[in-house]
Amino acid sequence: MKSKRFVKICKPLTWSHGGIFLMCVSSAQIASAYILSKDSFPSSYRAFLGKQIGKDPVILQGLKELVNNNALTNLVGIEKYYKTVGVDLKFDPKLKVPCTILHSNQSCTGHFFSFLLQAYGRALPIYVPVYLVPALVLYRGHLVERPHTILGKNILGIARSSLFLSVYCASEWGWTCLLFRIFQRVQYSTSCTWHVSNWSGIAYREEEPEN
Repeated sequence: MKSKRFVKICKPLTWSHGGIFLMCVSSAQIASAYILSKDSFPSSYRAFLGKQIGKDPVILQGLKELVNNNALTNLVGIEKYYKTVGVDLKFDPKLKVPCTILHSNQSCTGHFFSFLLQAYGRALPIYVPVYLVPALVLYRGHLVERPHTILGKNILGIARSSLFLSVYCASEWGWTCLLFRIFQRVQYSTSCTWHVSNWSGIAYREEEPEN
């Protein structure tokens, strides 16, 4: 591991916020790959992302077509999906900004916060066993002596980690809306997807340093 090239590549990880930098790069790669080629992921991870990302496959297919600058071939399918959730919409086939596909007639800000609450509910079942099972196995003796301390620390960890994952997922769509609302003339593209997803990694600030 004494390679100068390796040291140079890993240099950003030594920065005070190197973990956030790494998470931003990882976020961009994961999100863009999921939208463009989700079959490249293992089935278990694909299922995990599908649940946490919180969007129907028909919506993701529409985003993929926008990214690839292709004609939107399944607007009828997207309209039918929104009808099932009580929203009656007609989409413009020349649509370029993805906000309407992402959240129909809901405002970008309203969608961010409603998605955040839903994402938090999806994240909690993931982190409850991650924290409580080790606590019961490793600290079962101390639970009798210091139940409030140990359980309190684990409950705080569950809340904080769930907040990280929910902010991370909500930020993916929040940054998409924000940046494309600001730069409405910028056509959705593969590179734009990468750069938009990049900012979601900032959510890593919510996670505990040791995690």
